[in-house]
Amino acid sequence: MKKLQILFVFLLLSVIGFGQLTVTVPVITATPGQTVNVPVKVYGAGSTGIPVSSINIKIPYDAAKLTFVNLVNFYSGTPENQWYFSPGNFDLVAANWLEPSLNTLSIPDGTTLYEIQFVYLSGSCPLNFQVNEFTDVNYDLTNTTGLNGGVNLPANTPVLLGASSVCQGSSGNVYTTEPGMSNYIWNVTGATITAGGTSTDNTATVTWNTIGSQIISVSYAGSSTTILPVNVLSSPLPVSVTIAASANPVCLNTAVTFTATPVNGGLNPVYQWKKNSANVGTNNPVFTYAPANNDVISCVMTSSEGCVSGNPATSNTVTMTVNPITSSVTISASA
Repeated sequence: MKKLQILFVFLLLSVIGFGQLTVTVPVITATPGQTVNVPVKVYGAGSTGIPVSSINIKIPYDAAKLTFVNLVNFYSGTPENQWYFSPGNFDLVAANWLEPSLNTLSIPDGTTLYEIQFVYLSGSCPLNFQVNEFTDVNYDLTNTTGLNGGVNLPANTPVLLGASSVCQGSSGNVYTTEPGMSNYIWNVTGATITAGGTSTDNTATVTWNTIGSQIISVSYAGSSTTILPVNVLSSPLPVSVTIAASANPVCLNTAVTFTATPVNGGLNPVYQWKKNSANVGTNNPVFTYAPANNDVISCVMTSSEGCVSGNPATSNTVTMTVNPITSSVTISASA
């Protein structure tokens, strides 16, 4: 209660200062959960120093993005015991300093008066500070800096997923990026966004109208822009796949590697290997095992392209010849 009373008195005191000060805070990048110190610096008369007797600085902040911790690292010329502040009240850090006996103190230009310690919570929007101070003989409360700093996520590159090859007129093509961000900006060429694609959506559903090389792009607050090239085709691409064995025929118990070669498979084709019509192997363009005689191997490939025909495609078959291992022995007499 005593500190609050003193703070109130300071607001009513005659403030002796010489010239208007400018107070600044920087833009700082951080990751969620990180503790950051935001320096509060003063500028005014130049490198020779600023004659000041008292300073009042008010810095609002967004409590949804920052949690106030403390004021730290005070300038030695204005030690901590000369400052009075209301820490984090009403999402506002108000700090007041009065030189004892109202003497003036020459503060070097660019001095960090103190640092505000926050824990950065979340969000990718810039968090700007509004700084006010009064230091002149007319007791003016002046907005000296406006919005000049913040604590932001570092700029990053969004991941943009969706079809990169589509048919002209195809609809329902969904493109996605990271959820939970703010101020999404979606753009397309030669297409129409039919659903999503607003500043709050991490998805956009697109109908592609114009043949040729088009793009879809996305960004959000605190990020760069990601551009995905999209090839819009007038007619579908034929899908096919062929397989080959590393050896045939082979001896019994010999491992054989089968390799699938896709045509128009897209960036993420899906492979299903088959042995004698039964599913085997994993989703991989390569399948290895030791066959038995007359095993029949094939592969079904599903293209990830958006404008294709004959999808999924079934490969040729490879019938394995496996030779048994035979042994014999002969004997002879020395005489």
